[in-house]
Amino acid sequence: MPPPQKTILFCPLDWGLGHIARDLPLIREFIRNGHRVVVAASISLCKWVESEEPGIETVFFDGPEIHYSGKQGAFSEILFQLPKLMRWPGKEKKRIRELTDMFILT
Repeated sequence: MPPPQKTILFCPLDWGLGHIARDLPLIREFIRNGHRVVVAASISLCKWVESEEPGIETVFFDGPEIHYSGKQGAFSEILFQLPKLMRWPGKEKKRIRELTDMFILT
């Protein structure tokens, strides 16, 4: 097999399996076309994609944890989590930079 054409980093949201399940056909197509695919996700999503596509490269990438207890309205629950959520983009940008550096050099 020729060397990979590109390294493609998938970072699906961990709000259930919907995001990664919709990404799976794309992931498979990129692999079929000789690209290197790395999935950066929560442990549960990494395990799921590894079960669906054995041998795929995965790396842990935690996301913001958003909690809904159902006891209060969703709006008020999200409102109290806003400070944490507003800090998340900076953390995410730093982690993506680390991942791209790691996978570009390997």
